[in-house]
Amino acid sequence: MRRRIFLTILLISLITSSIASILTIYVYYNFYVKDAKQQLKTIVILTAEPHKWDNASSINSSVNSILKSVDYSIRFTIIKEDGSVIYDNWQDKIKENHKDRPEVVEAFERGFGEDIRYSTTVSSDMYYYAVNLNNDEVLRLSREISSINRIFVELIPMLFVLFIFVLIVVYFAASITTKKILKPINEMTKSLDDMLEQESMVNMKIYEEFEPLSNTIKDQKNKINEYINELKYERDNISFITSNMKEGFILLNYNKDILSINKSGKIMIGNESFELKGSRNILELTRSPEIIEKINTSIKENRHLIHDVEISDKFYRYYFSPVVEQSKTIKGLLILIEDITIQKKSEIMRSEFTANVSHELKTPLTTMIGFAEMI
Repeated sequence: MRRRIFLTILLISLITSSIASILTIYVYYNFYVKDAKQQLKTIVILTAEPHKWDNASSINSSVNSILKSVDYSIRFTIIKEDGSVIYDNWQDKIKENHKDRPEVVEAFERGFGEDIRYSTTVSSDMYYYAVNLNNDEVLRLSREISSINRIFVELIPMLFVLFIFVLIVVYFAASITTKKILKPINEMTKSLDDMLEQESMVNMKIYEEFEPLSNTIKDQKNKINEYINELKYERDNISFITSNMKEGFILLNYNKDILSINKSGKIMIGNESFELKGSRNILELTRSPEIIEKINTSIKENRHLIHDVEISDKFYRYYFSPVVEQSKTIKGLLILIEDITIQKKSEIMRSEFTANVSHELKTPLTTMIGFAEMI
């Protein structure tokens, strides 16, 4: 989540910075071109006095004076009304007629004119600005568009460095912003229990947007605590009941791991020192082949089994009952062990008494039967 927020902020910032840079370059370029054109217009307007362009000497003086005041090349052209060129500082003789040039036509019609087009004379895009000197002549100044672009291109490295600087600032700003955004969430994650307590929430800054989530978590926590308390209560009751049972109680899961065992169960199975810590298998409690076989059979065949075992003059009866869900899936096994020593000994005593009585009565009865036959 942190990386996603960081990348989102960084991406938005980069896109915004890029768009802002492009718009800045576009606006600045247009402003620069406009300023360059305005400079050329200003030069023309300030120098468009007929006496400065009426002979070769004054023309050369005006041209040299203007060129010395600027750091770029300017083309000066004087055009007659019939379109012939009487002066050009870049070429001595120009035979091409300029009568139909847009800036020339406009200059004769309304006193000034401008145009941007490709010049076949100098093989370059040019910006032209012309002004009417008198009724039959037009002064036209022109400048290569490439010279304007060239000056602007020189500014690109500086703009690139500025963009890199902005990129670095955006990177650190996005990182700091991401940390600030995620700080309350991290605090909620690290100390959820403390945050849900009323006292801790007063001292902890939580966004308003997170308050519903915090309240929901708090409600869920209270419900879970209630449920846990109920389970603990039931577990304690069951533990109390099983620990006080004189019968042995052993609960296994499907893998035959012991889930619960009481003290009587340890004694009756012959392993009183057994401690249930972590996950322990029934084989760690007893190695009796008969008991293990009954456990496997009961789980595998889903049958209730009864098995009697004699240990050290004690008789125990094992009840194996599979634990089955409603879907009839066997989840484990419940083993109940009952001490039937008294019952077994009573049966033995009864059998012995019956045998003795039968033996003692057999001799007198035989004599009486003999006398009866003689009579």
